[in-house]
Amino acid sequence: MDHPKVSRLTAVAGLEIRRQEAFALTANNVFDSTPLVVVETMSKLPLRREIRAAMERSLEPLVMDLACGTGGTIRDIKREFPDLRMIGLDIRMDPSWKARGSLHRDVRFIESSFHQLLDKLPAGTIDLVYSHLGIRQSANPENVLEQVFVVMKPEGRFLFDFGPKSTFCVPLDSKAAQLQFLQTLQRIGFSPEQLKDDVFLAVKP
Repeated sequence: MDHPKVSRLTAVAGLEIRRQEAFALTANNVFDSTPLVVVETMSKLPLRREIRAAMERSLEPLVMDLACGTGGTIRDIKREFPDLRMIGLDIRMDPSWKARGSLHRDVRFIESSFHQLLDKLPAGTIDLVYSHLGIRQSANPENVLEQVFVVMKPEGRFLFDFGPKSTFCVPLDSKAAQLQFLQTLQRIGFSPEQLKDDVFLAVKP
């Protein structure tokens, strides 16, 4: 009979192997893969609605995925909105970026820290910024928000979620922490709105 502790360790090891295999599939199969995080992002954040709204506000809107990872969400958005101009930004380059950039026109990937947005993008150029779990990955989210505010156009929108408990840098799981975060958005100049649960929309006047 297997020892309970050994069985648990074996199960955890198997889960980690499956996770790594799924990540490898995401990185290598840029045409057919549909990673869980992409499905979750497209279903959790009302991206389609905000993209259509951005297209009504601007003839050629520019949309940015903050913490784009492999760029899977950008791929899915471009399938539905092939003429949409997009930027994907993450702290380290993913192997999938080159293939995705070649596959879709009007897509630019930037390898950069969130805290260097102003070094990479001109002020007042982005119509819509969205981020699935990206805010939590910063040790100084207020600085990121300030830079997002600057690079956005007037009437630009920032769509984001806090996400579940995890090992990210900033603990935003409590209602008190989320309220404080929303007050920070207001102090920067955003007009924030809670859409559902941990999903928020911040509008630049």
